[in-house]
Amino acid sequence: MGSIGNFADEFWNNEIGDFAGWDIVHQRIKDGGKVTQNYIELLKQVTAAMETFGRSLMKTAKSSSLPEMEHGKLKSALQTARVSVEAWGLDTLDAAAALSGQINSLSQHLTQAKGMRKREDEDLRNQQQQLSDAMRKVKQAQRTAQTKLKEKMECESHRFVLESKYDPKQKDVEKATQAEKRAEDAVLDAEFHHREVVVKHNVALEEWKMVTRSSLNAMQDIEEARVKILRDSMWSVANVCSLLAVHCDQHQENVRTALLSVDVGQELNSWVALNSTKQRPPSPLVYQPVQRPSHLSTPISTPANSARSTVTEFDGSSTSRSRSGTATPEPLHDATVLYHFGARSDSEVSLKAGDTVSVLDDSNEEWVYVRDRKGATGFVPATYIRALPQ
Repeated sequence: MGSIGNFADEFWNNEIGDFAGWDIVHQRIKDGGKVTQNYIELLKQVTAAMETFGRSLMKTAKSSSLPEMEHGKLKSALQTARVSVEAWGLDTLDAAAALSGQINSLSQHLTQAKGMRKREDEDLRNQQQQLSDAMRKVKQAQRTAQTKLKEKMECESHRFVLESKYDPKQKDVEKATQAEKRAEDAVLDAEFHHREVVVKHNVALEEWKMVTRSSLNAMQDIEEARVKILRDSMWSVANVCSLLAVHCDQHQENVRTALLSVDVGQELNSWVALNSTKQRPPSPLVYQPVQRPSHLSTPISTPANSARSTVTEFDGSSTSRSRSGTATPEPLHDATVLYHFGARSDSEVSLKAGDTVSVLDDSNEEWVYVRDRKGATGFVPATYIRALPQ
């Protein structure tokens, strides 16, 4: 003891029966209990809020399907974020459990301190009552002794008056003397009784002082323990909250580290590679004149200026005759095939990537007329081939 002040030396009163010092200490212990109770209520509210928050975080993390909607590094980062949120919730619940432990410890101390305070107060109040009774008896005995002494003095005065008369009657003098003797004996008895009650009072006073000193020491122990446990509890709560903040920052750092590995271009490229249709935009239709069925009649020769697609017109100056007599354009240059192309009509020709073809007409920006190594001719997209250096 002594860290708060020595109660047993600082809360006495000189006047017997004045117990104001004890009342001050007793009220202090009661007020301290109220402070502790208010602090416990605060911790309960904080704990309940943390438990609700922690469960909400864990429920949100477990029910989230966000990572399944992504792929690649971004998916991994989202998974890390979900795991971090769940861990954050678990850490919050652990912190709430730690605060609950503080609440239990404080509540236990508060209950013990309250019981001890009541017992000490009851014991001391009993001693105070005994001391008050003893003091009342002392005062009563003192008044009795004073009364008896006054009666004795009156008897002495009466005898003296009788003896002072010119012709006192002996019988009256003897009666006065006897009355004085009885009064003197009464004074002696009263003084003896007075001394006895004073001794008993002093014994009660010493017992009261001993019990009071013990009670004051007990109250000091309660107050010291209360202040210490309140201080230590607040320190522990601060540590719990600080540790929770550190864990939260660690989880967020894991998320930041995962996000640093996410490259926007790579994410898009990986998604395209995974989900690409492996096809090209649709090609424009190539106009072909309707052919007269051969079984109806002899086909009429098509005039040189008959209608045909603009993409299939060739300059006659650059053509030659095939073995069947059909005009075939002269090759302009050779080209290599970049992509596979499947013909979708008779006017197109199928190609494979890596083949070499002869370009017969490249006057159209979107479609070129080519001939493959087997002699087949047709249109292909201009972007599917690349001219070979001549």
